[in-house]
Amino acid sequence: MINQILVNIIRALATTAIWILITYISYSVGRRILTYLQIEDRSRLDRVVFAIPLGLGVISLGIFLLGVAGQFKIGLMITWLIVLAIWSRDDLIASLRNTPSLLKAGKNSWRNANYQGKGLIILSFIILTLTFLQALTPVWDYDGLMYHLEGPRQFLEANRILLLQHPYQANGPMLIEMLYSIPVGLGLEPLSKLIHMTFGILLILATYSLGERYLGTRKGWIPAAIMLASPIIVSLAGYAYSDLGWALYTLLGMYSILIWSDSNRFSYLIVAGIFSGLMIGSKYLALGYFLILILIIIWLDRGKEWHQRFVNIFLYGGIAFLIGFPWYLKNIIYSGNPVYPLFFGGPGWPHDRVQFASNFLSSFGTGKSFVDYLLLPYNLYVHQNKYSTFIGSRESLSPLFLFVLVVPFLRNKSRAIVVILFLTVMGFVYWALTSQQIRLLLPLFPFFSILASKALVDITSPIKSRKLNKVLIPGVMGGLIFFY
Repeated sequence: MINQILVNIIRALATTAIWILITYISYSVGRRILTYLQIEDRSRLDRVVFAIPLGLGVISLGIFLLGVAGQFKIGLMITWLIVLAIWSRDDLIASLRNTPSLLKAGKNSWRNANYQGKGLIILSFIILTLTFLQALTPVWDYDGLMYHLEGPRQFLEANRILLLQHPYQANGPMLIEMLYSIPVGLGLEPLSKLIHMTFGILLILATYSLGERYLGTRKGWIPAAIMLASPIIVSLAGYAYSDLGWALYTLLGMYSILIWSDSNRFSYLIVAGIFSGLMIGSKYLALGYFLILILIIIWLDRGKEWHQRFVNIFLYGGIAFLIGFPWYLKNIIYSGNPVYPLFFGGPGWPHDRVQFASNFLSSFGTGKSFVDYLLLPYNLYVHQNKYSTFIGSRESLSPLFLFVLVVPFLRNKSRAIVVILFLTVMGFVYWALTSQQIRLLLPLFPFFSILASKALVDITSPIKSRKLNKVLIPGVMGGLIFFY
């Protein structure tokens, strides 16, 4: 018994150490890419939020290339990490040296934070600690065991990426799951949950950053708190899923487009293309968001010369295509179907089996009539179980998301808020027309939170009582977090 406890402690420490190492390497690689693109004017928080996902994407793409080359081996994956560490060694060394100053800056931020910020930090620390401890336990979540880890396990056995009859989900874009190949190969599966938790933390931090930029100074904590109060995000952060990674890349793609539109710097359009490529490499459904982001760029470019608009769309779309398309090209070569096995079937997938899978994916919700679509905002709360998978009550929407319905009627909306509203509406329509699972709404959660925060701030701003203003929104946020 004591020996088993010691073994578990050693495994937990090893898992944590490797997770920290991968995070540092990801940050260093991302910083190097941002430096090449001459993006160095962001805050320390923004550098973390942008750099780590970039680095994780590079790690994942390298593992994918090993797989299609027939070299899907844990030893080569570790070698790839070492190569990236050497390539970004200056940034890696600087990151390690700056860790003490980062901790000191965090301490100073705590001292300078208002009571809302301190409350959010305390609650975040408690939730993060509990999620971290849960992530160190063996993988038990259904989808994690069924295909998020099972796909990489079968690839490792075959030493290559190949078509799989079971689980069929492992044939889709698996950018996030490529990262899970390292934990599976090392026999440290809980590491996959820590990686997914990293995406969840960054998703909340990116929402905070976006809020600070477009809601106003000291307003970023409001959408961040709404995200933190969403039980599905906290729950999934401790699972070996891919949804939080997909949501993060969607958010960062949109965020980069907004910064590009504000600054007119091509480097941010390039970064937007990179993040969007990583987004469509994470899930088939991301293709719809890619088209929505293209529409947003076209709209933001109105009034410019036609050749400039063409260059912008070609630059953004071309980069995203080059990064995300290999997953679909793999399917074309292996099966003749870019979205195998959906819609067109392929090897082992006759029409009847494809139809059965399509019927299951479209079985969520209360119906597909005009009235059902019209009542979606109501039904999502009243008949939440109809839109949920096995996660149950934790797969729910924050009641504060209903404030999004108020935003179109608000005055003094900035261009960024209008663009975010457009993305949210188009994304919600896209979701309604596809598989109506609440979990698949996750890419819109940050934008729901931003818009709801905008409505809350504008609605409460006429209140003359300073004391009431100070406690009203924080009280609502704290109540929601404790309630869930």
